[in-house]
Amino acid sequence: MRAATGRRGATVPYHRSPKDLSVQVTDGILTLEGSNKDDHFAAEVKQSLRLPKGVQPDRVTARLEHGVLELVLPKSETQSPEPLRIEIN
Repeated sequence: MRAATGRRGATVPYHRSPKDLSVQVTDGILTLEGSNKDDHFAAEVKQSLRLPKGVQPDRVTARLEHGVLELVLPKSETQSPEPLRIEIN
């Protein structure tokens, strides 16, 4: 058995603070939304993606650094599938 973790990154220019962004998981869909407005410009982002099979939504974490959002997508422990022998009568 082993636990796997996937990492994904997204560039989110002009979004320098976690308060500018929202990351949610609903029914296996991860949604990233954000907006940042000031006197000179406005930047908005909205993107959704289906989580890969086996990802544990309650353990997804996110980190924002220098306009790059890194998502860590932990997968549940899996076992190598063993063949199941079916008896023929």
